[in-house]
Amino acid sequence: ASKAGGVTCRHVRNNCCSIYANRPLPCKAFTCEWLEGYGSVQDRPDQSGLILQEGVNPSMNKMVLTVWCTNALVMFGKRMREVRAEYLAKRMPVVCIPTSGSVHIYVPKGMQVPEFTHTQEAQPIEMHLDQ
Repeated sequence: ASKAGGVTCRHVRNNCCSIYANRPLPCKAFTCEWLEGYGSVQDRPDQSGLILQEGVNPSMNKMVLTVWCTNALVMFGKRMREVRAEYLAKRMPVVCIPTSGSVHIYVPKGMQVPEFTHTQEAQPIEMHLDQ
């Protein structure tokens, strides 16, 4: 059975997958940037609370960095600000998705993005234009 986006998986225990060896195919197919070589040990998702993935966002029709944040402290913390600045400097929008609350979309200066007011999961969206 699949789970809704933005909802913590029922198999997560202590920020780790409790069924990792037997996880379903969609989980096996998912690759975060840390597994692709981004960052240091401190950027490991179970250490940082941030799960990063580059890819085309179908709503925006652009390459974006999507960041799933385990809580508001990491979403607005120092490391997230550094990652956001790094990707905005590369002219790549950053979509931050918390486990609850508003999705935050950060857009590089001068880049146009489509107008929308909610995600598929019906979470509210807050747009931020890089200054």
